[in-house]
Amino acid sequence: MHIDVDDAGGLTACLTGPTFGAPGTNTPLYCAAHRRAGDVSTYSRACGHRAGGPGACTKRALFGDPAAWIGGARVPLYCRAHRRPGDVDVKHRPCAGPGCPTRPTFGPPGGPPRHCMAHAQPGEAATVYQRRVPLPPVTLWRPSEALRADSA
Repeated sequence: MHIDVDDAGGLTACLTGPTFGAPGTNTPLYCAAHRRAGDVSTYSRACGHRAGGPGACTKRALFGDPAAWIGGARVPLYCRAHRRPGDVDVKHRPCAGPGCPTRPTFGPPGGPPRHCMAHAQPGEAATVYQRRVPLPPVTLWRPSEALRADSA
């Protein structure tokens, strides 16, 4: 919950959790609906390209040095457009296939993704694209097959 000051100076309570704040701070003050012009997300690190200066990139950083560990974790420093040679995606776990850097999309049904399409194991399904509410089963019906069945 955060308190929003409207144009007339009145206070309004918003029940949505704040995630946006002033650039350079880690204090979230506003939700997406009430954020001010220039506010940035405080929960994801911004790209370090020209940080704080004019023309600074505001995209989310996902890439960093795979050998650099800061505080027990690999820290993303740059977005895809500004990554350095040798930087890898340090925000997402890679495929469990040997030496495969691809983001996984296949895993056990109902479980987390562990493999990419090239390394998917038998019985694994695309877990990233599953819907929370399953769609009803679809019956594939081809009119040409129906016509052949009627004429026989």
